[in-house]
Parts: sequence; structure tokens; C-alpha cells
Amino acid sequence: MKTSFWQIFYQKISQPVGRIGLAIMLLTVLLVCQNTTVTRAQAYTVELVGNSAQGRPIQAYRFGHGNTHIAFIGGIHQGNEANSTALVEQAVTYYTDHANEIPQDLTVFLIPNLNPDGFAIKQRFNARGVDLNRNWPTTDWKADTYDVDGLIKGGGGKAPLSEPETAGLWQYIQANNIISTIFYHARGADVVDSLPTARGHRYATTLAKNLAWATGYNYLETWSYYDVSGDSTDFLNSKGIYALTVELSGYNDPDWAQNLRGFSAVISFFTPRVVNQTGHTIGGRVLAFWNSNGGEKIFGNPISDPKVTTDKTWQAFEHGSITLDNATGLLVWGPGADGPVDFPVNGSDGVSQPVQIQPVVVVPGGPLLPYPGGIPDPAPSKIQAVTVKSANLRQKIDGLQMQASNLEKQFYSLSSRIVGSNAAATVISNLPAPIVGSTNQPFPNLNDPAINLALPLPNMPGKVIKVVLGPNSTATVYAYENAKLVRTIGAFSGKPGYETPRGQFKIHYKNPSLTTNKWYENDGTEYILNNYSSFTGPTLDNSDDWAFHQMRIPISGQDKGQMQAGPSHGCLALSPADAQWVFDWAVEGTAVYIT
Repeated sequence: MKTSFWQIFYQKISQPVGRIGLAIMLLTVLLVCQNTTVTRAQAYTVELVGNSAQGRPIQAYRFGHGNTHIAFIGGIHQGNEANSTALVEQAVTYYTDHANEIPQDLTVFLIPNLNPDGFAIKQRFNARGVDLNRNWPTTDWKADTYDVDGLIKGGGGKAPLSEPETAGLWQYIQANNIISTIFYHARGADVVDSLPTARGHRYATTLAKNLAWATGYNYLETWSYYDVSGDSTDFLNSKGIYALTVELSGYNDPDWAQNLRGFSAVISFFTPRVVNQTGHTIGGRVLAFWNSNGGEKIFGNPISDPKVTTDKTWQAFEHGSITLDNATGLLVWGPGADGPVDFPVNGSDGVSQPVQIQPVVVVPGGPLLPYPGGIPDPAPSKIQAVTVKSANLRQKIDGLQMQASNLEKQFYSLSSRIVGSNAAATVISNLPAPIVGSTNQPFPNLNDPAINLALPLPNMPGKVIKVVLGPNSTATVYAYENAKLVRTIGAFSGKPGYETPRGQFKIHYKNPSLTTNKWYENDGTEYILNNYSSFTGPTLDNSDDWAFHQMRIPISGQDKGQMQAGPSHGCLALSPADAQWVFDWAVEGTAVYIT
């Protein structure tokens, strides 16, 4: 009689060894399937931040389970800045598939859309016509505000935190002890620092420069293009939170590749670590403060783990102690101290009445809270109808503004690419008629404003570089080829006492990698200056040398190997990509005008 497969299978599993083997096999299969499902399903939990003015939920995606909490927030402005929401949504997808990139000691909150009503209506403001980035309780809060379109009546709301979106976010930040918030906007390709507090503190400057380097964006100490009041990052900075604004480069592309590097840089900055020299852990706000203010060089390494009392958290270091006020989140350094240090002004950082909001109770992964009474109708006067025709007109206006911004001197830190742009050539052709110089006088008079606007001159074919020096040690570099603008570059110029010279020069020589001597800085640190394109001219002393080069990289000292963004010793410091481009594009003899 022929034996069937199932008869043989039954005979095998009837034996003890067969039953054990089958059980192991089935258990293995189940565990593999279960682990695959759990890893995907538990990559994040969805939480409620709050509800919008029209009752739409504002959701946060919580990744990780560490004690240090940081947040990335998109969509505080919608309308033509909706790509900020797209960016953070893309981050949710990415970290769902790469959950192992969230360190175990860290929790990351991704909030893609703080303004869901504005997203639905396709406008910058919320449904009440309030700018959610002018509604925070700063000392400069105003009811009437400004943005790129000018004065906005009632743009700041009836009072600070009058809007459910901003009040809900501030409650959520407090309830979850979030110590850093990165807000995404558009456009400018900038990382903008928050304003100093009443006692002059800028908590996030080091983080901002690290983020600018990682993304290739420009670091801006302050936003100077129009008045900004009631700003989210300024308020959060006053509470000891490391808050920054990131302006995407345009209104459409979320710049995913470079902002992924930015996410990674921020995550690395806040990841708790064990210091090998002493075996003690440093993390949270204390780590951020240590990272931001000199690290081992200033504080030394930790010689104790953090110690928590009712009102303070403090940690001892080789050169003193760092103390955290648990109520306000502010920190203070005590040189030589071996215990906690008292705070001046009761830890309020000069603000007489710090805002106190009762934290909301948020259940991780719980249901969304309903909006009482249903979703109300928005006030008709506050909602602008968006038609296909008006949307197309808005898009055309945005395009014209993008072209115009490439020529405006106010945009000193712009770093956009317009190689071979017919639109750029059209704009240049509309400038005042250039003044023709004689062939015996190759350098024009830079004091003549008509010359400044008209560069390059028609009788100077080939490659020309014009540099416009701006405030706060910044500059804009314009590269022309055969009278056509081919690239606009944001740069750092010389710091006070080391100002970049103004005048007329030429590219003198190029060096792929130049190493400074130990007297370059007072502390003896040596640096590598990559893609060094030197320019010299008749106004320079033979012993001096100025150049376009990549932002410096120390090869000695505490920050060895970390590229440093910021003002130079008189040269023009560029991003790696821009420095490489200038090095490859410019030739010896290329004219350089600095004004």
C-alpha cells in the first residue's frame, strides 16, 4: 500500500525527537513573524498635541523611549510653506523604516503639521487669521505683526498663546519635558538662531552652527529682513529650551537629503553618552549645556552622575558643577563648585512672571480627543478663498520673488544655484546700462554705485567674481561668466578686527589644502583650509593673504576634525560644495571685486 505524505508526517512527529524539532521550528517561524510585525508597528506611537481652531487634531509621532526628549516641528506656517510639513512627514516614514537610528537613550517627537487648518485652507495663518509664529509670550509680543507681505492687523492674536495650536504645543512641550525644538519654515536656506534672553543667553548657537554645517544652509544670528515679534523660538529659548528656526531653500522641495543630515546632527548632539575617562554618564539638558559652552575644555569631564533634588539637578565636573533648575529648565555653571549652585532672579532669566500652563495628560498611543461641539465654521472675513486662478498667480509671484531675491543686497546669506538660468539672465539684462571702462583701466571705480549694479562690464569677457559684504560678518558672492550670473553663494567674511578688505583683486594662486600655523589662533590650534583660492591686489601688503576657502577644520585641540562655521580672519569662508565649485571654476587671473 502506498504511504501518503501525511502518514509519514504523523509517524515522524509521533516520535519525541520529531515533536520537539517541530515545536522548535514552529516557534522560530512565529517569533520571526511576530518580531517583523512588532518592529514595524511599534516604531512609533501617535499622540495628540491638541486640536486646531477648527477642531482638527494635531498629532505627534513619538519614536524611542529615552529620557532625553527632542522635537522636530513642521507646518507652523502653511500656504506656500507647506513643504515643511512634507519634510517632517518624510522623516516619519524614514524613521519608521530606520528605527534603529534613534538611540535607546533618546526620544524623538515628529510633529508634521502644527497648523492643520492653514493646510486645509491653503494659507499661512490659522483659521482665525493668526500667525502661529507671532503668538508666543515674548517680551516683544504685539497684536499687529509683520511678515514678508508687510503689516498684518491682528496677526499676533488677541493675546499670547490665545490660539489652541500654540497653547497646545506649549502644554505638550512641558508635559513631555522636551528640551529642544526645531521649527521648519520656507524659504531662505538658513538656520536662524533665537534671540538672546534678558540675561543675554543664546542656548542653541552651537547647535545652530552644527545644523547649518550638516545641511549646508547658512547660519543667521538674527532674522533681519522684517520685524518678528512673539516668535516661538525666542520664547522657548527664554525657558532654557534649545529652539531653532530652519528655513528650507524654496517653497516646493523639502530638501530631504540635506535635512536628513540635519536630523542626524541634532540627534547626535543630544544623545547621552558615557565618558570613557571617568566612566560617568552625561545627558539631557546638562549634556546640551556642556556641548554648547566649550565641553571638556571649559568644564572638564564629569566626575559624578547627575544628582536630583526637589528643585534642582546638578552634576560635578573636573572644573566645577552644572546646575539645572527643574522648574524653569535654566542652567548655571559654578566654576570650582562641588555641589549645586543658586540661580539669580529666581531662575526666571529676568522675566518677572514666567508663563505657567497646567500640563495636559497625554496617553501614548491613545485615542484622539474630540473637539467639543464639533468643528466650528471659520470666520468668513479671516478665510481667503483659494481658487486655481489665484493659486497660479501666487505661484508666479513666488517665482518672480525668487528671481528678484538673487539680486537684492539684503539677502546676504543666500545660497541658491542658478547655473545657466535664462530667468537670471533676463533679470540681469534689466539692470541699468553698464558703464564702459577703457581697456587701459581694467578695474572700475567701486565707489560709483552705477558700476556696482552693472558688474560685470561688457568689455570684460570671461570670469568675474563680485563680493558684497553684509552685516554680522556675512557676504554674498556673485560669479559671472561672459556677463551672465552663474552662481550666487552665501559666505562668512572677516570678524571684527580681521575685516575682509574691500577693493579690486585677482585670483593669485590655488591650493587644494592649506594648513595654518599654530599662531593662527591665540590658543595654538592649527586648521586645514580646503580648496584655497587666494586673491591679492595692489592694496594688499605682501605679507597678507586673503582667499576663498572651505570653512576651517581644526587638526588639533578639542574640536579636532569638526568643521567650524562662522566669521573668518578676513577670508571668505564657504560651504564645502561652494568652496569646491569656486576652486574648480575660477582660474588664475579671475577678477575679484569686493565692495
